[in-house]
Formats: sequence, structure tokens, C-alpha cells
Amino acid sequence: MNAVTNPALSRDPSAPFVTYYDGTTGERTELSGTSFANWQAKTANYLRDGFGLEAGDRLTLDLPLHWITPVWIAAARALAVTVSIAPASQVPASTDLLVVGPTSLAHAPTSCDVVACSLLPFAQPFGKPLPTGVEDYFAEVRNYGDHLDAPPVSPGTDPVLVLDANALSQTQLTEVARARISTLELKNGARLLLASESSASEESPSLTAAQLLDCYDIPSTIGGSVVLAVGQTPEQLERITDQERVTDLINE
Repeated sequence: MNAVTNPALSRDPSAPFVTYYDGTTGERTELSGTSFANWQAKTANYLRDGFGLEAGDRLTLDLPLHWITPVWIAAARALAVTVSIAPASQVPASTDLLVVGPTSLAHAPTSCDVVACSLLPFAQPFGKPLPTGVEDYFAEVRNYGDHLDAPPVSPGTDPVLVLDANALSQTQLTEVARARISTLELKNGARLLLASESSASEESPSLTAAQLLDCYDIPSTIGGSVVLAVGQTPEQLERITDQERVTDLINE
């Protein structure tokens, strides 16, 4: 994969790319550029070989802020699969695959394929059987390769992301990301902190459009990294900011 579809390797691949803290479970998960690329490849192979998704197909996410969320975005981007975000109860009719967390699983429709992410520490699968027709992501994705054998995706006019009802091509998405970078006054190589009061293990809200950009496209564009912190107290966030050498705190 090239730097467009795998920006985590365009910088020091051994350096942290995504770091995740959950104040409820005490989890801290860190993915280096190399680790992130492996998860991206596994997930992209899962999308292509497990579900037959290809360029132009639609992936809808109903996930909270979590380290696996940017992995899904990156995996879809590697295949030119269009990503949108919507509650499981309001999935667009054009959706080919819906990805949900544990709190939205009960609302998943039967009109499309569904994958559920447990969001448990250490990438554990669900501890109980899932409804018929729903696949357990962390159980299934382990069966797929760490490398993606596919031609690089070049920027074009096909949509790769639906943001606030606007279908954006990779070129347009880059323009939107750069505009947000300018607004936030972010510098190249910045280490970002993106926080949510709700833990992924609670009835947490789904990812917002801004969070979707901030957890993957913004750090990718500036060659930086991101710390995702959920369910943390102000004191804990202050400690994380210092410990992780955060340069910028992003607030919506």
C-alpha cells in the first residue's frame, strides 16, 4: 500500500500512531505505524475476501470513539469503499455492510451484512453468541493476512467518505482536512488528544463527523499521531496530556 492508503508508514513506523485510553476499563492500547498497518490490512482483507466489498460499495459505521474506529476507516479507504456514519436504526438503504459496537447491536437491521465489535480490552471477541447473521469482528479478522495485496488507490472522483450528507472524493476530503487543520492551527507532526466523556463500554454516542476526521484523516494528513481518551476525569486527561507529550487538544 502506498502513503495515500497507509499514511501510518509514511512516518517513523515504530512510533505511536493511535493511542487509546478507556477510563472505565483502565485499558491503554497503542498502535505503532506498523501495528496500525497490520490491523488495516487484516480489516481490508476481511472486507474484500469476507464480504466481497470493492470500490464504490458502502460501509456504514455506528461506533464510538475507539482505537478500532480509525482502523475501519483506513481499511475502507485502502479499497476505495465509501464510508458513512449513521445510527444502526437509521442505516442508509445503500449500505452493504454495517459495523456496530455492543451498545448499538440490538438496533442493527437485517437488510445488510452486520459486523459487531466488542470493544473489549486486548481485542477480545464477545463472550457470548451473537444474533444470527452478525459476525464477531475480533474473532473473524484474526483469520486474515497482515498484508494487503491490492493495487494502490489513487485519488479520483468517486466518493470515499460521506460527511454531513456530502459525498467526498479523496481529493475533496483532503481539501476538507486541510481546511480543518488550518482552522485548528495544527503543525506537521502534531500529537493530538481527542477526548470523549463517555466510555466505549457505556451507552456512548456514535462517532461524530468531526471525530471521524480528527481520529484518522487529520493526523494522517499532518504526519502526526492521535491519542483517543474516553471516560477520563479532567485530572486523568491532564496526566495523559503530559505522559503522551500531547501538543494539541481538539475540542469540537
